Amino acid sequence: MIAMLTMAPRQSVKAQRIEAQVETDLRTLPQEKQDKLGDFADRVVQFLDSAPWSDDPWNTPVYLTITLRL
Repeated sequence: MIAMLTMAPRQSVKAQRIEAQVETDLRTLPQEKQDKLGDFADRVVQFLDSAPWSDDPWNTPVYLTITLRL
């Protein structure tokens, strides 16, 4: 499988519609920074879900789950 991935043409993958779920793990940060980044996951979701990633005429959804450990 790795050989197949390295032999594939180097093109970025694009989709028209991202449907993201983002979770943050802020436990390693000081409380002040945790408070400041409390809505960071929501801001990332908003960015990913609202940005036009290509001109896909079928509006194909791509489901994305991300955990950000800061």
